[in-house]
Amino acid sequence: MSELSQSLAKNAHDGKKDYILGLVWVFVSMLCGTAIFIIAKGLLVVQTQANCCYWWFGFALMFYLAYFTGSGKSLKGAVTKSNLPWYGLFALMEISGTILFFYGLSLIEPSTASFLQRSQVIFVLVLGVAMLGERFSLAEYLAGVMIIAGMVLITFQGAGLSLTGAVVTIIATCLQSVSVIIVRKIGSSNGSHVFALTRTGTLFTFYLIYAALVPGAWGFLPIRTMFVVMAGAFFGPFMLIFSSYKALEYMEAGKSALFRSAQPFFVMLASMLLFGVKPDLQGIIGGVIIVLGNIMFIRAGLKKKEI
Repeated sequence: MSELSQSLAKNAHDGKKDYILGLVWVFVSMLCGTAIFIIAKGLLVVQTQANCCYWWFGFALMFYLAYFTGSGKSLKGAVTKSNLPWYGLFALMEISGTILFFYGLSLIEPSTASFLQRSQVIFVLVLGVAMLGERFSLAEYLAGVMIIAGMVLITFQGAGLSLTGAVVTIIATCLQSVSVIIVRKIGSSNGSHVFALTRTGTLFTFYLIYAALVPGAWGFLPIRTMFVVMAGAFFGPFMLIFSSYKALEYMEAGKSALFRSAQPFFVMLASMLLFGVKPDLQGIIGGVIIVLGNIMFIRAGLKKKEI
């Protein structure tokens, strides 16, 4: 075998390996996202952003510091004069998007919020093509359409939908989509973990100041609530964000967003197992379409890596 052939074979092997690693991290992020919708909705019934979010992101910051200490990761040289504006824009998008997300979630049901947040795939696809030059094969486009169609069938319920909650959630999703593009654009060179820590540290600082300014917001939460907040911090700003950003080191932003569009399927399963909510025929059909769409997308992606 010639050196050129060996080089091409090695690149194909590495490309397939990266693609599979990206899929694993996306799957982890979907599981964590399913948990966070249920935890956050339950928490917002008895608490407000002002009196629980600084604990939420404070616990997450502790998890990140433990990760950096245990893994030996270094932040030295991560932020430079050239990429500082990107970090500033990233922090602004995350603060705005997170505030609006929690507010929107307090007005609508978790399944509806999950559906609306999955509109992120549209924003990320458009931004990915326009700003990052990402491209898809015809098979991947068809699979993507199937995944989005299944997502709509599972989660969309027009009756009783809060217009304010829906609009706020979509705006939050749009802002967070910009963050995804920023992580994909410069995260591969700096490390996605730096962005994850930046996000948590920024939001912790913001909510700490916010709680100090809101009368009665500062103080300890009930013990049981504190454990719920700790669990939410682990599955949300720690594992969900870490795994989502990690996936962007191995695959395109648009493809990662498309795979995560299957999250409502997991929310439906969790609701069935935990709360006994049985899916209707529309939900079952949507779930089957999502599974088939993901299989088609994965096969198309792996086949392209072999070329």
